[in-house]
Amino acid sequence: MKPDIQTITSIILDGGYHASLPTIGSSMFPVIRTGDRITIEAVSGKPSIGDIIVFQSNGQMICHRLVKTFKKDGVQYYQTRGDAFFKRDMPITYEHIIGRVIQIQRTNVSIYRRILLILSPITNRFTILNAAVVRVLIKTRLWLTAS
Repeated sequence: MKPDIQTITSIILDGGYHASLPTIGSSMFPVIRTGDRITIEAVSGKPSIGDIIVFQSNGQMICHRLVKTFKKDGVQYYQTRGDAFFKRDMPITYEHIIGRVIQIQRTNVSIYRRILLILSPITNRFTILNAAVVRVLIKTRLWLTAS
């Protein structure tokens, strides 16, 4: 049986190496977008609120920001959310965490992305604000391209 990318990545990280992976999707826009490459390292100890982590969910690797940790019935849970989303993900346990993003490599930054990157230090502190700004810029871009 051929190992999947999650298994290979876990083996690499467990060996003390970093893994570089391409990204697909817009859930972490503007920080990460389709085509960017992320470099991840194994998480030693507890991840911190604000860390961008890669975790396994329903057979997929997901890259979202850690927004909350809590204990329930003696079990530690971690809750994440994509920067472009309003809703938090379902809580996960430490066993689901594959690694922490330590580098993002970008290519071709559009004007809309530049605006969001400039605003991200402010909007990331107020995560709902970030999602709202992303929605406004996407609608503006769609309106301008339709005109």
